[in-house]
Amino acid sequence: MSWVSVHVFSQGPLDDMITGLAGPLLGDDGFFLRYWEGGPHLRIRVRSHPAEHVVERAEAYLREHPSEAVIDPEEYARLAATLAAREGVPGYTRRLYPNDSAHLIPYRPEHDRYGTGRSLDAVERHFHDSSVIALQLIEAGLGHERRSVAWLTMLLVAWQVAGEGTAFGPPADAGVQVAPERMSALVEHARAVTQAPAPDEPRGVVAAWYASIARLAEELGAAGFDAGRTGATVDLAAHLLANRLGIRVQEEARLRHLASRATRESEVGVG
Repeated sequence: MSWVSVHVFSQGPLDDMITGLAGPLLGDDGFFLRYWEGGPHLRIRVRSHPAEHVVERAEAYLREHPSEAVIDPEEYARLAATLAAREGVPGYTRRLYPNDSAHLIPYRPEHDRYGTGRSLDAVERHFHDSSVIALQLIEAGLGHERRSVAWLTMLLVAWQVAGEGTAFGPPADAGVQVAPERMSALVEHARAVTQAPAPDEPRGVVAAWYASIARLAEELGAAGFDAGRTGATVDLAAHLLANRLGIRVQEEARLRHLASRATRESEVGVG
């Protein structure tokens, strides 16, 4: 069955949309992403439901949870230009979609990053796992700081699997403050988790993340990715988990700075 891709535009809380709309639609292979292009929205991609059903569910959700439009076309033009420049996206949508609207917009896999066939299948399988993990953490009601610490742990696990990533260069300071002792403990926890083989039946979100990211790395290698490309893809997977959790790019960069520094210090016996 082919992918159904619905972009649900809302200027309300996307956490609520994830738990109330996307979660029940995921099935065995669906996934979601937050994005800014065309206005704040959630991209829901599923194969277990027909397009009409997904659109109907999305429109019903929007009727039941209307949001206030606080971004006008002029403000969107300013924000979009900044975000597109930051992400290196020259051909972004100049149009601001109507608030509280759902649109069928085709899913176009990033073949330059993920390839085709076996490698793309592996990435999309992981996207589903990542979406389920994010959904569980959001449903648990984790606040900003606890959500950030949970993501830090999973970033460190990803780095243990495929090497420390540098795709998202950090600034010199950190917004979320995590005590050095806590960071050191997170590094050691990630190492302890990844010392054993990935579990077949993981318990808890960190174990589930480790199982999924280890399988992703293995499958990418089997599909012909070299170590560098595999590591970059695993690191990007951690970035996309941050997206699903609602961690902004600037905040993610600061958290990566903390994680990188703690990892280096632990390797030389400091901290």
